[in-house]
Amino acid sequence: MFRKSPRGGQPEELWETDFDVICPQIPHQGHVLIAETLRVMMEIMDSFEEQLGPYYIRLNNYVMLDSLIRDVCGEPEPIQHQVIDVVAKTWRSTWDQTERKLQKISGIKQTTIATLAEILSITMSANIVAALKKIETVYGSKSKTLVEGCKEMSSVLSWTKTFGVFSKIKLDITLVHNYRYFEDFVFQAVLKKGGREGVIAAGGKYSSLIQNYSAGRLGAVPRKDPTNTKFKIQAGIVNHAPIAVGVNFALDRLVAYVTQFNQAHGAKNPDITAQLETETEVLLLSEEKSMLNQRIGLAVRLWERGIKAEYLYDGADHSIEKVTDYCTAQGIPVIFIFKERLYNRDQSLKVKTVFGRLEATMNENDAINFLINRRQNIASGKELPPHTQKAAEIDTCNLTNFNQKQDRKQEKQHNIHVGPDRSAPSTPQPLPRVNSDVEILNKEIPSKQKKKIQTTVEKIIEKNISLLSKLSAIKAYVVDIPIALLREIAQAWDPQTQAMVSLTGQRAKFKPQVNDLKTALLENRNAAPFVIVFSNIDNQFVYIQCTK
Repeated sequence: MFRKSPRGGQPEELWETDFDVICPQIPHQGHVLIAETLRVMMEIMDSFEEQLGPYYIRLNNYVMLDSLIRDVCGEPEPIQHQVIDVVAKTWRSTWDQTERKLQKISGIKQTTIATLAEILSITMSANIVAALKKIETVYGSKSKTLVEGCKEMSSVLSWTKTFGVFSKIKLDITLVHNYRYFEDFVFQAVLKKGGREGVIAAGGKYSSLIQNYSAGRLGAVPRKDPTNTKFKIQAGIVNHAPIAVGVNFALDRLVAYVTQFNQAHGAKNPDITAQLETETEVLLLSEEKSMLNQRIGLAVRLWERGIKAEYLYDGADHSIEKVTDYCTAQGIPVIFIFKERLYNRDQSLKVKTVFGRLEATMNENDAINFLINRRQNIASGKELPPHTQKAAEIDTCNLTNFNQKQDRKQEKQHNIHVGPDRSAPSTPQPLPRVNSDVEILNKEIPSKQKKKIQTTVEKIIEKNISLLSKLSAIKAYVVDIPIALLREIAQAWDPQTQAMVSLTGQRAKFKPQVNDLKTALLENRNAAPFVIVFSNIDNQFVYIQCTK
């Protein structure tokens, strides 16, 4: 990233990484997104806790700051901007230094300086909620906008408690960061290093910026302050304008701190080329389009245990059919369904596997243990990973328990005994041998390497032999296509229509490989119900259906 140098001349080159959430406008959803972004920022900071040391998060709402200077203090717009410029530097200096700078502003009221001093003393309180209440009580009669800003801040703080971030928050009404870029809420992660403080991450809400560049397409929304002209947006009705919240980390500073720590302690610098697994393990939803607080609370508990969880916002389509279709397309293997009656009884929820037959009612702790056990089963080879479950539409986790419950249910309903004869011990039957036909579509691979690849694929097929025992032979293709693209092909492929995913942008470079795969699938469509397609890039595979 290049930014204008304050000293002039060549722009400064910066290394930064961003986390952003952009979604359609839903009432009060922006407060949830802000709290979730703060949670992500906290998790990243905590992962470097040993190298970076203690930190806190500064949080401000421009609605409060603007209304205090404009409505409460009664300053005109030219002076407002000068006051904001001075106030923005308060956290790095003493109040005496700030006061001397304010006195230099031509035309500023003395009551403005006194009011700002009083506001700062209130916000320095350790009790943020009490500080907001006092500001609203003392100055609320002079500005309805200030009262609205305080209520918005209270709402965000309430969600930070749900996300487990509240203890890191410090209300700082002097925080001004990219005033013309962000609107309403802004925040920074501040390190405490040897008596000095440094910003390592910063962000905020920037919905109006997107609307400004999308006028006529997304539907522009005016700022809460109709006199504010920072963004030249025409007043309009809220249509499909998105909410946008993001945070960016200063990578150069982060790397410098980590490297400095490692050199001082003789530690080895981490391998930054390592790839992380990012597949979602569970999706949380509520049929009644409510209980968002409970969904987020459980998601936080799952995140703390290293389980990758997502949740649906209020306003999304929560119908089980559409959610299941979404999970099938995305490869999400498990759904947690909240029902108010069940949850209020004993904190129970429904657990459903997307690629299997398990549907059970569990309390929160059992549901968490279910996911932990499922992960252990995958690691030990007792269960297939999600991408193989997706194609085979089976789930071996807790399948035995499920079948036993179904057997007992039928016994009670029909007064019959279901299952194997327990009068005589059963003898384990040997698993049938599966013949695998592995074909490598890339003809340029050396024969020695081909043999190695074929052996690897055959071992994978043998590992899942119990799931494929009804077939006497398995056809497998090895391709140089990423697993993510293969999953989309498996989802879209129809041997009758020969449907295929779009190959635009960077995907266009895989067009020859995809065409070779398409030819092979058409040749095999009458030979077997499905084939295995193995990604030579990611060492993972999918099933692709060949017949209807």
